[in-house]
Amino acid sequence: MISKRGKVTKVFNYGYTVETEDGIKGTLKIEDIPNSDTTQFHIGRQIEVYDSGRRSAKGGIIWQIQEPLDNKDTIDLPNSPISVLFNDNKSREELESLFSVLISYLPRIESENSYQLALQLININRSFKPVLDRNLINHIFINSNKNYKLRLWKDGFIPYCNIYELAKLINLGDEEIISILNDKYNLSLSKISNSDVLVLSKGIEEKLVDELSKATHSIFVAVAWFTNIVLFNEILNALERGINVKIVLNNDLINNGGYCLNFNDTIEKGAEIHIVEYPSHMNNKFCIIDEKIVFTGSYNWTVYAEHNNDENCLMIKNNEDVTQSYMHIFNDLCQKYEAVDEMPENVPEKPEYDRSSFKCYISDELATRARISRSNSEREQLFKSALRLRPDNSLVPDSYRQDSSENIRQREAVTRTLQQHEQRRQEEERQVHSLRVRREELTRESPESEEINQLTEQISQIESAIEDSKAEEQTLENLGNTSLEGQSGKLRINLKWDTTDDLDLHLCLPNGSEIFFSQKEQTVDGFRGYLDVDANAGSPYTTSPQENIYWEDGLPEGQYTVKVVLYCYRSSENKIPFVLTIWPQDKEPKIKTHTIKKLEDRFEITMAKITYTKSQGFRIQWT
Repeated sequence: MISKRGKVTKVFNYGYTVETEDGIKGTLKIEDIPNSDTTQFHIGRQIEVYDSGRRSAKGGIIWQIQEPLDNKDTIDLPNSPISVLFNDNKSREELESLFSVLISYLPRIESENSYQLALQLININRSFKPVLDRNLINHIFINSNKNYKLRLWKDGFIPYCNIYELAKLINLGDEEIISILNDKYNLSLSKISNSDVLVLSKGIEEKLVDELSKATHSIFVAVAWFTNIVLFNEILNALERGINVKIVLNNDLINNGGYCLNFNDTIEKGAEIHIVEYPSHMNNKFCIIDEKIVFTGSYNWTVYAEHNNDENCLMIKNNEDVTQSYMHIFNDLCQKYEAVDEMPENVPEKPEYDRSSFKCYISDELATRARISRSNSEREQLFKSALRLRPDNSLVPDSYRQDSSENIRQREAVTRTLQQHEQRRQEEERQVHSLRVRREELTRESPESEEINQLTEQISQIESAIEDSKAEEQTLENLGNTSLEGQSGKLRINLKWDTTDDLDLHLCLPNGSEIFFSQKEQTVDGFRGYLDVDANAGSPYTTSPQENIYWEDGLPEGQYTVKVVLYCYRSSENKIPFVLTIWPQDKEPKIKTHTIKKLEDRFEITMAKITYTKSQGFRIQWT
């Protein structure tokens, strides 16, 4: 029985560590803290006290106030002194400083008391907008032992947890964990024996191949991205054995962008391929084998996932509830997204992504495949393909890098162009000098001669051309040696400038069609041309923009017209110089500079005519 007034020494979220004058130490567990300045315990109310030396998992001793203390009928304890510290009288800077001090004194989270103290800090932090410390949850997570890390996930403070610990608890039939997973992720998990589940973080591809090779009836795959040639070949082997194969995947540049697996091969061998088209997106990553084995986790069926990423995958065997849950999900996907007779020729445009982002990813995939390839010729080809997509790919070793030779050729072309500019400018300066001499002679001999005015006009025109040439030379020096953005191929056309204005590169094709910003891809006679870099169409605007058009493996014969259009004039510049590069494969690049002076939206300039025949190759004529 507490017979004397308690002395508060520490405060937690729902408990007080007290020491009475009798020397008894313990924690008062308070279920409901009123929103008032004091918390009062009336006579007769039971208070649960956990003695620090005799505490057990079953609980503590029940103490009851049975007589007045100091002639009062209540015990007055301060209401959460920590929260009281954060009053309206303090400035934001003072509050943040105070909060930082409290965090620094936060003990390691390995007991209920320390956890409740951490929760009190979380509640205080959340009461401020914006919060006082954005990294508080991460700090608490890092400072917790494994049990309380899992507790933070269970209580909804973090969206992640240790999958190994989670799997152990599932195997042990932890009803709370299973219930949380079922509620959060719409699963139907039940207790799984140790022999039924395998947690994988390495060797996922190897385990998948092993189980796929043993399939006797069916293989159902739903993955966002599928680029792994090893798994792809195992699917083809299964089709050869007569296995029922169904695959659901997205139609994007990773799965269907030209450097991808040929899923038409699987369709021809009897696979059922369901395509998810933009704006829909499917982000599942699971496989069901013979309706007995389920692989599920973070693992996409990509080379990058196998060799570069930290991934996880659960293999669950012989659990009918789990299998049927995933079969239900898979059947819903197949009903929602139709099967195709062949892979779509085009990938829908996605406003939230640009093509260069996808190409960077595919380039990394190709470089990773090259690194694990045992064939020298295949390795070289893969590295070259990776560099065509992304010339600065750091995954490609210097010994395979074609980027350096391309840069050398580009610098040589820039040097030649500058030399031509200088020669032309020197010739124009000599012309100006000669015309001035002639005008002075006429002024002395025939001051009324009409030719004087003609000479003056000629001089003015040439001087204007010289000024333009100087500006173009400066632009060429500034931009000419910067790496070309976008991809190269059979033919590449690149436009560079250095203002926030929106210039557009147009390529008119022999059949009358056109590649430009609103028609970024054209297929003619089986050849595909792309506009893969489109700059300054919208904010944020850059002062080092480029546009790039390329034909990958070939192009139709005929005459092409290259145009530059000032689509939107938005800078304060009175002139817009630019650099145009036309680069046929295995030839030296041709570079032309020009200056736009008519600063009107939609102003169009025809820059070049390109004639291509298989027998004679490319002929470029500047206009």
